[in-house]
Amino acid sequence: MVLVRATTITDWQALREIRLQALREVSPAGLGGGYLAAPDTAELISMFVRPQARGRGVGEAIIDAVAEWARQKDATTVHLWVTETNKHARLLYERCGFTVTAERQPLPSSPSLVEIGMQRPI
Repeated sequence: MVLVRATTITDWQALREIRLQALREVSPAGLGGGYLAAPDTAELISMFVRPQARGRGVGEAIIDAVAEWARQKDATTVHLWVTETNKHARLLYERCGFTVTAERQPLPSSPSLVEIGMQRPI
């Protein structure tokens, strides 16, 4: 069973530690976040699933949790950015109902890579 829970500003220390663990790839099964980018659009950010947990529904559970949170905030769309070459992530997002938009931008941390926008209705 996958447990997904929302965090608040008071959880910053725990969230920081989980994110650092995720970067070291010894984290809980995964993490992801969301924020309202516009009144009707939630942005899915910082999606990560530990390699050992991939293919077990963790990514889908995180996406569903962010989408449910967004729905409760009256958003109608979930949007995300994914590196164009990240084939496995793109397949996950497509399985979860995301479609590619016309948006393109350089990856902020490595401008030689391109990110593509994807979105899905809630």
